[in-house]
Amino acid sequence: PPLWARLPSDIIPTYRTISFAALPPIIPLDNTALPRCRCGWTMTAQPGAAQIQTIDCIVYGLQNAVRRQIQVVPCTVCPPRFGNYAGPDLGTLGLYNYNNKRVIAHSLLNDYSNNFTKIATPFNGYVDVVSRRYTESEESVDLDLAFLSPDDFRAIWFGFGRLQHNDVAFECVTCGRNPRVIIADGISAGFDVKQLQASLRPPT
Repeated sequence: PPLWARLPSDIIPTYRTISFAALPPIIPLDNTALPRCRCGWTMTAQPGAAQIQTIDCIVYGLQNAVRRQIQVVPCTVCPPRFGNYAGPDLGTLGLYNYNNKRVIAHSLLNDYSNNFTKIATPFNGYVDVVSRRYTESEESVDLDLAFLSPDDFRAIWFGFGRLQHNDVAFECVTCGRNPRVIIADGISAGFDVKQLQASLRPPT
């Protein structure tokens, strides 16, 4: 979890996002972790030099995006026509490798979590804000790189959330740490104005 959401019981470290200026032109495979495909297939041993390929990727940050290349290994489980690869984890660099072609900074994903938990920011609104930030960024080298679409960002954020270890700092004295029923006093949800129709109902 982000630093502001950590609990004393959290043991998995939180890594800060590497500066894009320090990010190498070719992002290498991690020697400490085996390459993994999005289908779940993981190599059983470190790949040999002949197995490693290099493909183009885009790294998305809070202020801008940059083009890089990334080392990958073809997945032996996915059909070749899908072009899926096993790639590096990149977590120690503060990066989330979504599909080897899109790499997203933890700082960006944590920024949305921060906004969502404090001011109930909808995905569409947040994507608009970051898109505007990209157009005005003084750090942009690749000025033609736009931000993600709302649907893509939503899928990436939920994928990132599934990887995080989110513990709780409280438990019910009767039900323990995992009660079957939880009663909450509200929700954080927002809808884009295009989705406001008569059939829309809050999830209560």
